[in-house]
Amino acid sequence: MSSHGGYGSARTLVGSVTEEVVRSVEEPVLVVGSRVAADVSLGDGRIVACLDGSAYSGRTLAPAQRWSLALGLPLWLVLVAPAPSPHGAGPGGVRPERRLAALARSLEGVEGWRVVHDRHPDRALAAMAEDGRVATFVMATHGRTGWTRVLAGSVTASTVRRATVPVLVVPAGPAAP
Repeated sequence: MSSHGGYGSARTLVGSVTEEVVRSVEEPVLVVGSRVAADVSLGDGRIVACLDGSAYSGRTLAPAQRWSLALGLPLWLVLVAPAPSPHGAGPGGVRPERRLAALARSLEGVEGWRVVHDRHPDRALAAMAEDGRVATFVMATHGRTGWTRVLAGSVTASTVRRATVPVLVVPAGPAAP
């Protein structure tokens, strides 16, 4: 699916056709944002599973592994984390780098990993795509709508808007009837 990349408070409250589709399906949806070139190829670069430590982001791993295998591209894990504390430890007293390294070792097919410390994960991911080593990002969505979305925002939607590569969006699941 394509996304026009609109934003703002009205867009956040009303949403888009792409966002409605993602909220209503159970399978991942490949979303091509407005900054993706018409001649983009998924045949080069890495499949990058984007994690933030939440249970939602962990759902990116299986689809990312499947895409990596199907396209014959290396799989990388990226954890976007806040700036490190003076003690260097994150949740549970474990450094994000150690957590991600352990996760990468436990999964089949992971070729590399990286922790990005940034207050603006969407911007950091978009910048990462600029170097040409990313074929596509795999990101989860929480499925927030309305005021919750206004207050919390959506890193996935913002990354789709900013990135020069497609984003495979793993939905939160179908909305309750």
